[in-house]
Amino acid sequence: MVNGLWEAGAEAISINGQRLTSQTAIRFAGEAILVNFRALLPPYDVAVIGGPDVAAGFKDNSGGAYLRELAGTYGIQEKLTSKSSVTVPAAATAALSHARAASPSPATPASRSPEGGS
Repeated sequence: MVNGLWEAGAEAISINGQRLTSQTAIRFAGEAILVNFRALLPPYDVAVIGGPDVAAGFKDNSGGAYLRELAGTYGIQEKLTSKSSVTVPAAATAALSHARAASPSPATPASRSPEGGS
């Protein structure tokens, strides 16, 4: 479903207050899901920041189809609302273990063509 939200044009997504990024791991863990290695229990509150077409785009893509399948198969309830203001928490940043900033490279002299050229 999250991929369907990104595909529909979401600019920011959180699940139960956990901000999603390109490095977020989402896994099933019994009755819960793990998001950013934190167990989240239902009901799941998914907050999305995006343009006015995100909801319609989600309903029409594979993420929306998956949600409808879950609702039909398992009786999961969905409630989609639009709001003029939504707060999504900042993403946690990962500490770098092995990377470091690159040293600035020395300036290379501009190449010159011989006068008159050939």
